[in-house]
Amino acid sequence: MRKTKRKSTKGLLSAGLALAMCITPVQMPIAVYGANGNEICYEFSGEDAATSGYAEGTVTFTAQSAGTYYLYWADDVKALDGYYEITSMNVGAGKSKAFTFGYHTAIPAGATKIIATTSTEKLNVADAAAVYDIPGSKQLTRGTGNLLYTFNSYSDVHIDTEVYYTNCQKNWKNALKYAANMDTDFIVSSGDAVTNAKGFAEEWDVYEKILADSDYTNPVWETNGNHDMRDESSKDGQGVTNGVKTYDYKGNLAFNRTTGTDSTFANLCSNKPYYYVVEKTTGDVFIFMALENGHAPATYDNFSKEQIEWLKDLLDTFYGTNVNIYIIEHATFRGYGPGDTWTPTGNGYVSSYYNGHMYANGMKNSNGNTISGMDQNTEFKKLLETYKDVIWMSGHTHQDFYLGNNYSNENGNACNMIHNPAVVGTTYLNENGDIEYDSSSSANDGKGLNSQGYYVETYENYVVYYGANLTEEKIYPAYCYIMEGSRYSEPVILAETRNTMLPVYETLIPQKEIISASATLDEALTITKNMMEKYYIYASYDQYQNLKKHYYNYKNNAALANPTKAVTDLKYASGQLYAIIHGNVEGSDGQLISSTHYALRYYSDGVHSWDDVDTYFSKKGNGLYVCTYTAKNTNNISLNVYDTTTSTYNCVAESTGVVFADGMCQDYSLADPSSTRGKSITISGLSVGNKVTFLYNSNINELTISFEQ
Repeated sequence: MRKTKRKSTKGLLSAGLALAMCITPVQMPIAVYGANGNEICYEFSGEDAATSGYAEGTVTFTAQSAGTYYLYWADDVKALDGYYEITSMNVGAGKSKAFTFGYHTAIPAGATKIIATTSTEKLNVADAAAVYDIPGSKQLTRGTGNLLYTFNSYSDVHIDTEVYYTNCQKNWKNALKYAANMDTDFIVSSGDAVTNAKGFAEEWDVYEKILADSDYTNPVWETNGNHDMRDESSKDGQGVTNGVKTYDYKGNLAFNRTTGTDSTFANLCSNKPYYYVVEKTTGDVFIFMALENGHAPATYDNFSKEQIEWLKDLLDTFYGTNVNIYIIEHATFRGYGPGDTWTPTGNGYVSSYYNGHMYANGMKNSNGNTISGMDQNTEFKKLLETYKDVIWMSGHTHQDFYLGNNYSNENGNACNMIHNPAVVGTTYLNENGDIEYDSSSSANDGKGLNSQGYYVETYENYVVYYGANLTEEKIYPAYCYIMEGSRYSEPVILAETRNTMLPVYETLIPQKEIISASATLDEALTITKNMMEKYYIYASYDQYQNLKKHYYNYKNNAALANPTKAVTDLKYASGQLYAIIHGNVEGSDGQLISSTHYALRYYSDGVHSWDDVDTYFSKKGNGLYVCTYTAKNTNNISLNVYDTTTSTYNCVAESTGVVFADGMCQDYSLADPSSTRGKSITISGLSVGNKVTFLYNSNINELTISFEQ
């Protein structure tokens, strides 16, 4: 299934949607017809029985002849592409069987009928055993101006360098392939991109490399999960305090440098793991929260006071201003909302391999004890109950769609809450009725192959989540959910007391010319390819994905392209990526923080010895390091970056030299750490007063040297 979309102005409604708004919700039995004595009856129920797009109700099929029958959503010609059957039924002659759609489940956009078939291959309406026509007032259409944008909602990719999720890389590739095939505008993820403290940096590297090599070219924005918090500095990520194993939580540093926090430069400069993004065509707001205080959500108050105040400010600012608001966060609450281990049969909590849910004050843990002291968790829960038209997306439990805990609004007492299963390793019920992971570690499970997530369509009046198998690229009809969102909500905070946190769309200032305006298209494509291979660790950057999009567009369509425009586009996109990586945005350099972590060690013809350290780097707000050398004479200088915490030099692979030229900017990869000075960079041609600026990116071990007369 691929979408047909058109951006629209606010307030434009399809005829079907407008009609639905005028109908009073009632119990609505529907007339039926069938073929060869077979019949389909659909009785809509619930408060939205008369509202377009809402599937809640019971579908009953009556068979003239005994057999196995399959029900499908269909258009006027055939079953919808990219969907599984709604259900299969073994029905006796003259007998009936029913299927019930749950609360807030959705009739897919484009569905005009339900068909019953005796085959999973012959799916034309003309061949159906029975056909049911969905009333026009219940249909959800993708009419002109109605579909605003689309995205995929994923969680728990869990790139793993050990042995637990052996299919994680394959599943991440499939998830990106599905997003590319659906042509979604962006991806949001509810956390746990990586798995282990051991090999943390390697896992982020693999995660980004798969994204860089994929056909998906639109933005990817992530929230951090408990696994994204772990520290790579110790062997297994653990320490010992009073005889108890503990984790260090330095993972936010890697998260900040590697993920969608860079979606705007203001976010990057904040050096915080939480941020927000504004969808530019509608103004809809996507808020990405962070588990700041530990890897075990059941143990800690998960959010800082600062983050909760920031969240309140955002909600105060945007709620009730004709936009949808989404909160993307990792951990679920115990026994509240979707995603907890509640059995479909209503037998209570399943004995769970995993009990790491969040708690708020007054909740009971798995031992029946009342929790207190989770003040910020409690405030977060109150916000979900105050801003009732917000959409909250979580992950964390890996709970498979079929367990039925995918959507909740707590009986109208909270916002719309959607739970993402997992890109790798959904859970299942074992023979004892306990929850287990489909990981790779058990002989009885699916070896981590189960991979699920949502494809999401945003309309003027509705948001529809389509639950999908990401490997087979098919949608489960029973696990699609519809909600109104907050576009037409009344403000909670009066306008005169609102906070103002308006989005800022920065203009990035390229630090140097990467592609010349006079370059040929082949030259520009070669430079772009080299740049993408060098900076793939930043593949979540909007700027990286934009450069990648231009590259594949012009590479695959070079014969049709306007070479001048193609070079201009590649030149601009490469400059944008370079600018944000090197932190050069007008007026947004970030606060300089005094640091003794890195020092510039240099030799200057006997005037300055290698062992003297008098030029330390200062840390910028975006995590980069900067220092300046002003020439006091005309002597050459040879230099390296010295790491004072490890007592090692970061060196070039081979000694190299550069002659001072005003306005020039040069990159060097410092790929060879050494306990000695190793190979060095030599600057010549200096005059008294010449200014040399060094910008060190420790994440990719790169030094940028720029010159000013």
